[in-house]
Amino acid sequence: MWKIGSVSIRNRLAAAPLAGISNPVYRSLCHAYGAGLVVSEMISDKALHYESRRTFDMCRTVADEHPVSLQLFGHDPDTMAEAAEYLTEHTDCDIIDINMGCPVTKVLKAHAGSWLLNHPEDAEEIVRAVKSHTDRPVTVKIRAGWDRQHINCAEFAQRMEGAGADAITIHGRTKAQMYEGNSDNTYIRMVKEAVSIPVIGNGDIRTVADAERMFAETGCDAVMVGRGLLGRPFFMQELDCHFRGLPYTPPTELERLDLCLDYAVRLCAQEGEYTGMRMMRGMGGWYLSGMKNSARYRGRIASVSTLAELSGILDEYREEIRQQYENS
Repeated sequence: MWKIGSVSIRNRLAAAPLAGISNPVYRSLCHAYGAGLVVSEMISDKALHYESRRTFDMCRTVADEHPVSLQLFGHDPDTMAEAAEYLTEHTDCDIIDINMGCPVTKVLKAHAGSWLLNHPEDAEEIVRAVKSHTDRPVTVKIRAGWDRQHINCAEFAQRMEGAGADAITIHGRTKAQMYEGNSDNTYIRMVKEAVSIPVIGNGDIRTVADAERMFAETGCDAVMVGRGLLGRPFFMQELDCHFRGLPYTPPTELERLDLCLDYAVRLCAQEGEYTGMRMMRGMGGWYLSGMKNSARYRGRIASVSTLAELSGILDEYREEIRQQYENS
């Protein structure tokens, strides 16, 4: 058990925010598999200001995902404060996170995300504004720096702490790396040694050994798993069991197909079948990744339109797997 501000967190495992993926269904599954903290995908302060219905929907939480952090991005302290006030008054989120690490061009053009790494004074103003308009703990997610010639994560984290941040999440890549190359635990350790607030390490955790290495090399308070959970929320359970000293049995291939369908059913129940199945086009294939002869099934899932269609594809694959078992 540890804390961010006044919020108690049951273990040192967090599920990272992933654009287009970290919806309440995904987050609640991660929580059920053992995540101590889950974080939403990025929510635009400007979209909240202009009362975007879709963005209001992105602020939804469900009962079985707490503690949950809703993540804001933006540049204007006034609209960021307004957004924080909205989340405080209209949601039951436990934490408000500010994204200062996203490297995608659209976010950079809005002078948000990683752009703020080069403008720490603006970042400080944003943290102070958000803190003054919420009673929830406020955290900041950053990267190591703009590029390897401009590593400023330690100093930047200190300034965020001074502005009132209750915790820092540090991804061990630079903005320039985007999602390529390797995450470097050295930068996470630099931040941990620079601040007194909790530090969450993020980047390249795909195995238990990766998580152990990050803890050992950085001294971070928790680890955050992102793409390592795609299609395998049960990886969070493997991590949780490992660190609690409990036995873990991975799901069989047939069970993974059941998990894929279950996720689709949950998505359709929340989003409606039309939207839910379009969301499954991207996520569904991840559940089959690495399984024998899965390529053609993943290709079909990428264009699926109905729950019945997805169920039929999975039934075909299930039968093929059973025949493989019988002939082996």
